[in-house]
Amino acid sequence: MNIIYPPTIEWEGSAVYQRPQQLLNAFAKLGHRAVFVEYGRNDGTDNRGGVELCGVNSVPLRMDGPTVLWVTHPPHFRLKEQWQADLVVFDYIDEAVEEFAVWHNEDLNAAIQAADLVTVVSQRLYDLVTGQYPGKTVVLLPNAADYDFFRPAGTLGVPDDLAAIPRPVIGFYGSISTWIDTDFITTLAGLRPDCSFVLIGPDYTKAASRLAGCPNVYFLGRKPYESLPAYAGGFDAAMIPFQVRKMTHSSSPIKMYEYLAAGIPVLASPILEAVRCPHAFTSDNPADWSAEIDRIMAGGSDADKAARQSYAAEHSWTARIHAVLEHLEPLASSKANGGMNSEAYWDLRFAQNWEAYRGREQTLFFVRVALGSIPLSIQTDIAARKLNVCDAGSALGDGTHLLAEAWPGCSFVGIDFAEAAVKRAKQLYPQHEFLRGDIGGFTERYDVVFVSNTLEHFYDPHPIIAHMLSKTNDYLIIMVPFQDDSGEPEHHYRFDKSDFAIRRDSFHLIYAEAIDCTILPNSRWGGKQLVACYAHDRLVRPEQITLQSYSL
Repeated sequence: MNIIYPPTIEWEGSAVYQRPQQLLNAFAKLGHRAVFVEYGRNDGTDNRGGVELCGVNSVPLRMDGPTVLWVTHPPHFRLKEQWQADLVVFDYIDEAVEEFAVWHNEDLNAAIQAADLVTVVSQRLYDLVTGQYPGKTVVLLPNAADYDFFRPAGTLGVPDDLAAIPRPVIGFYGSISTWIDTDFITTLAGLRPDCSFVLIGPDYTKAASRLAGCPNVYFLGRKPYESLPAYAGGFDAAMIPFQVRKMTHSSSPIKMYEYLAAGIPVLASPILEAVRCPHAFTSDNPADWSAEIDRIMAGGSDADKAARQSYAAEHSWTARIHAVLEHLEPLASSKANGGMNSEAYWDLRFAQNWEAYRGREQTLFFVRVALGSIPLSIQTDIAARKLNVCDAGSALGDGTHLLAEAWPGCSFVGIDFAEAAVKRAKQLYPQHEFLRGDIGGFTERYDVVFVSNTLEHFYDPHPIIAHMLSKTNDYLIIMVPFQDDSGEPEHHYRFDKSDFAIRRDSFHLIYAEAIDCTILPNSRWGGKQLVACYAHDRLVRPEQITLQSYSL
């Protein structure tokens, strides 16, 4: 996959090293082609650790594989055609309020609407975008740390300018801008004359002059990114003294993850993403910070440091890229192979990443939930009469096998139209029969048809349901996402109550239950699932079907 980042900042400019550079680095480390575009670069293409740096007139075109335009500046989404990108990702990194209110305009709306995928840095932004753009695919992609780069911070030599400052040092690095709470720092420095408060980074707001009356506050200026682990290693604790307001509540401080990767205790203003972090102390009261500094100076355990670093390892840039690729790769495959429900798309999906992205575990989760929901009377009847069962949309056969264990004595057939899935299912479960076929066009009749988390992939699943009923002797059991607002790009249909008629042809809906999977242990679905059972008229006494038959 190719990632192009349009020009907004310089790779090695006067600003701090930011999210775009980190993301491009992480893409490159995972083997993707990463292109970082800069204004004013006219000397061809340069390379930084696998990332290609080029000017606006040197952007490579017609690259092999799908190309993603990764946009943070809203108007740049319009470069898609010029740079021959297949997909647009809009990476929403700063809420368009306060300092960034200038971006609250039609360009922002147009970029979100045009994007194939929207990524956001914070839960607040996720809630805002999903609320304003229902159905849009939005991925929560907080900032992170280059864990391996910061992990050895404590073993590096402390730079001379920091080493000359009295300990203990409570340190900060990053942009010293409008969101830094200098009043808070002034009060804290007055409470703790025994501590040195060190700020590293470009001072955009003359904060140094406002804090000039604090003899224990030090400004060391901007430092190269490569030197930051050494500076972090000289901190006794790290601080994030942000003003608490809308813009900062929507932020995700990279430095928080980097401090933790270095093993350093973190004190932060109670912005939402810091409050969500289990290893950051948060308060808006300088006295609370002072008390926490006392606790830190009393000595933390090696276990505390290990816990901080373990958390940071889980929140690395590499982990973030893996998370976004779960959404990007299916989208790219869909573009390349003629649509989300083409045979080519699903063959590629099952062959390349179904198992890597734990599709098998999700299949088993859904079938276990279904078996826990389907009334015992129905399951007993199926097993007692040794009915033949079709698992429609059987993927790799994991659900088929689990059903066979639950209903011993029955015969089972799995049907899937992806050749790669059928081939793998036969390898995994040779005791069952697996056929390549279309679930909306199979010709054999079955006593029971079971279809789980397949119908939502079609733009109109009702003709498929009608076909399956026409080939079912006794029971059609359906499991689908219910009232789903996840924005999952592979899902084309949203099921609601109106989709399940009480009577369809010669069948009655004898049972339906909506299950909140978010409260289930080890859940593999972040919303509701509906289990619905249709039974043939000859098995049904309609007078026994009451509102108690449905739990919606």
